[in-house]
Amino acid sequence: MNAKYDNAPVGVYDSGLGGLTVWREIRRALPAESLVYLGDGANCPYGSRPREEVRRLADAAVGRLAEAGCKLVVVACNTATAAAIDSLRSGYAPLPIVGMEPAVKPACLATRSGVVGVLATERSLDGELFRRTAAKYGGGIEVLTVPGRGFVELVEGDREDTPEAEACVRAVVEPMLERGADQIVLGCTHYPMLAAAIRKVVGPEVHIVDSAATTAEVVKRRLADKGLAHPQAGRTGRIRFFITDDPQRFTRTGSRFLVYLPITNQLPNVSIQEGKKSGRTGMGSILLVDDELRVVRYFKRRLLHLGYQVDAFTDPEEALNTFKRTPEHWDLLIVDEAMPKLRGTALLQYMKQHNHDLRVILVTGLVGDSAIRLHAERQIDEILTKPVEFEALSGTIVRLLSEETSDK
Repeated sequence: MNAKYDNAPVGVYDSGLGGLTVWREIRRALPAESLVYLGDGANCPYGSRPREEVRRLADAAVGRLAEAGCKLVVVACNTATAAAIDSLRSGYAPLPIVGMEPAVKPACLATRSGVVGVLATERSLDGELFRRTAAKYGGGIEVLTVPGRGFVELVEGDREDTPEAEACVRAVVEPMLERGADQIVLGCTHYPMLAAAIRKVVGPEVHIVDSAATTAEVVKRRLADKGLAHPQAGRTGRIRFFITDDPQRFTRTGSRFLVYLPITNQLPNVSIQEGKKSGRTGMGSILLVDDELRVVRYFKRRLLHLGYQVDAFTDPEEALNTFKRTPEHWDLLIVDEAMPKLRGTALLQYMKQHNHDLRVILVTGLVGDSAIRLHAERQIDEILTKPVEFEALSGTIVRLLSEETSDK
């Protein structure tokens, strides 16, 4: 088993918010795995775009996740899967790529009425994968297919719990019910976010089918089969979110679905359209070093609550030894200057030498010449004087981890 790939993340890509339904199931099934989510909200919806355009967008997105070192990529978008999964698998081989298979099979096997309704985007319903699946398992079953027009826009617009959403769902789903459908397949990863409205329309007797949990099991098996699964039981993997549209909207809507969604940062739209590299996410891995136990406990607890991964030390030498094992792992160092065992300025200089992208916040009671010089040399990004309020610290962290460094 390759330790490099054990620690590499699993990438999850969607045209916007919908892939969070899949992301959630993967997180539940594989808590030890680190996850990178890429949501291309700036180009959403994909459903009515020409196939070649969807293929180009999907290629750019998967390329970005491959560059980020992902050991497996999930195309958590039915439309992108239908348009591009074959070309992605051949173009990025041997990188394992998992697509979204329509949940037609379980619906056809479970129907009692012999009528199955499938809600999906126009591009998904027109895809070869859907046609093959429906032909294989739909023998003797009436499979009704209807595009969920307006569904994606409702979710992306944070309107999934409105009367407008219920009316939109009712207009699409009621004709299926009138023809006897007792299974409604959600053929787009955005659609589960409309589950409350759909349930209100279909009632308790109709079964709503989506493939997010099944996809998570496929990911689990694929990682195990290829020897890529993280072996550490009890570990909680890192999570990062990259998006191409408004981060506040993504966080607001995503948090309603996932209960809590960590800070997210916007990426330029060009990063998806042309595959260019972009800035950091708002999430990050933080190394906190302060010889006051009370301070370390307080800030670590608050930062963990915000969703950051934090390793905290009161012993700077212990922190240094941890850093030496995986210097590239860390995004941000928060260090107290006045520690008797090893001064913060000496510690940060060593760490910057071995991780040039490391952001540094120095906490000090008095700003001395050494700190001023290191700040001028850009070895220190921010100097905070004691006492430090948590709001000031968290605001600085968000800004530093969200900025794109000028040398990238």
